[in-house]
Amino acid sequence: MKIESEISIKLVFATPEITEAIDKSTKPENIETPENVSASSEMKNNELLLTIKSKGNIMDLITTVEDYLEKIDLSYKTIKSIK
Repeated sequence: MKIESEISIKLVFATPEITEAIDKSTKPENIETPENVSASSEMKNNELLLTIKSKGNIMDLITTVEDYLEKIDLSYKTIKSIK
């Protein structure tokens, strides 16, 4: 039996510019996922919508979400320190 899991996350930032910068800086996360995991992001104004799906091992899903959020946090801290 294969387990299919999906997590959707909506992050709201102060401005569309910050959202766009974070989206661009985390795009590699959409590509660099385990074989059974897919990740995508979409920007709507100052909202970043993340969708991460897994077919199989739920730990791969959790690890991917954790990695994505770590990269977002680092990107956000970098942007805030530059301003």
